[in-house]
Amino acid sequence: MSQLALLGGPKTKTKAFPVWPQFDDAERTALTNVLESRLWWRTPGSRTLAFEQAFAIFHGANHAIAVTGTSVVPGTCLERSLILRELATSSWRVETRQVPPNT
Repeated sequence: MSQLALLGGPKTKTKAFPVWPQFDDAERTALTNVLESRLWWRTPGSRTLAFEQAFAIFHGANHAIAVTGTSVVPGTCLERSLILRELATSSWRVETRQVPPNT
């Protein structure tokens, strides 16, 4: 095994990392549209639902939930599992309806 670069061995990465984040005018326009809409969260009319659906399809999943950061994930998972358990053991009838997006 060769010597670690830290200890004087050869570097394995010789090129600089690419500039980040990478984006184009389409992404700049989409971001501006979201910012100007003032619908930054998971609200009717936001782009979050469309993103979640596209993300799920891309990954071959039935559902996806967008979160604001990784620290939100454990609470979201716990909350979701408690809600599902309650629905599964409840005698209540649950009705859902689609809310049309604001246009």
